[in-house]
Amino acid sequence: MGCVVGGLGCPALLSSPVALTLALSRRAGEGECAPAALCAARFALLWVSGFAGMTGGVRGCLVINSRAMTTVDKYRSTSSSLFDQAHVELEAGDLIQASEKFWGAAAQSLKAIAQQRGWEHDSHAHFFTIVRNIIDETDDKEILDLFNAANLLHVNFYEGMLREDEVLRMSGRVGELVNRLDEILN
Repeated sequence: MGCVVGGLGCPALLSSPVALTLALSRRAGEGECAPAALCAARFALLWVSGFAGMTGGVRGCLVINSRAMTTVDKYRSTSSSLFDQAHVELEAGDLIQASEKFWGAAAQSLKAIAQQRGWEHDSHAHFFTIVRNIIDETDDKEILDLFNAANLLHVNFYEGMLREDEVLRMSGRVGELVNRLDEILN
């Protein structure tokens, strides 16, 4: 998630509330930003509401888009972020965290479709219903197999039973699932 913050290496990539709050505090101390508490409060609201890909303004603190993200956009953005982070975890050898982030990417993509179509998506059991609904809608029966790969990675988070080559193979299946779900959303 990138935000342009003047004087911080424009554009500065700030990936967490802590990083931006520290940057804004420095700016406030130099008299170039609204009081740090105000900037941090504005940022917290934006972070919670999801501001990826925005351009526009918040009175001298950071430049963002004034367009609010839809819930579907938030789920899609979160899916993409989790998928990218899963690869970082996998490269670092953390199979447990990689597994859960791959699962999270799949789950967020399923939530995006469910949100778009008005389907329930607030429990793990709903994911199976969502997958069945997608199969009914698209006649793509492989979606279930791809989802099962993601679900297996979720189990691996708790059980730690998969080897690196297995997590890597399942991650490819999750990537395929996320891509297919993204096509369905478009």
